[in-house]
Amino acid sequence: MTNTLPIKAKVMIGMVAAASLCALSFGAARWQSQAWPQLVLLSAAAALSSRFKVKLPGMTSSMSGNLPVILLGVTQLGLFASLLVAMTAAVAQSYTSGKNQLKPIQFVFNACTLLNAAGLAYLVYHSQMFAAHASAHTMSLVLAAVTYFLANTAPVASIIGLTEGGNPFPSGTRCSCGPFRTT
Repeated sequence: MTNTLPIKAKVMIGMVAAASLCALSFGAARWQSQAWPQLVLLSAAAALSSRFKVKLPGMTSSMSGNLPVILLGVTQLGLFASLLVAMTAAVAQSYTSGKNQLKPIQFVFNACTLLNAAGLAYLVYHSQMFAAHASAHTMSLVLAAVTYFLANTAPVASIIGLTEGGNPFPSGTRCSCGPFRTT
């Protein structure tokens, strides 16, 4: 499959993978002692929720139900543990049986995109942007959720556009599933 990918798509996949390695390295370097039961519970919940698919009106694809669990990990765990929860979600979300088996390059891209989105959401949530405001927790959570959504959606839309030879963000069209979307 990688032989048929346009060079721009290969470059993008490489950049997404490199960014996720940076996130993992950054998280591992700042490893915090975790509440292991909480990490195990959130990982199990991520695996389970990733298997649930939510159909969106007007769209041909579906999305995974793991967003609340990943955001809970972002708020309750350290960066590396949050990334472990996101990786568990990515593996569970990508596992399919039958004809719709993912190619390895698709799995790498999807997992790395999910890791990057969770890492960015973690950094936004734990930043001190709203520390002086009374509603700091709520604003940080909303901004982390928006960051996660954009960081997860934009690369997927871009790779679909690159692999299908079109504009990833044409006006007035609906999102299609494409070769790199597992949800």
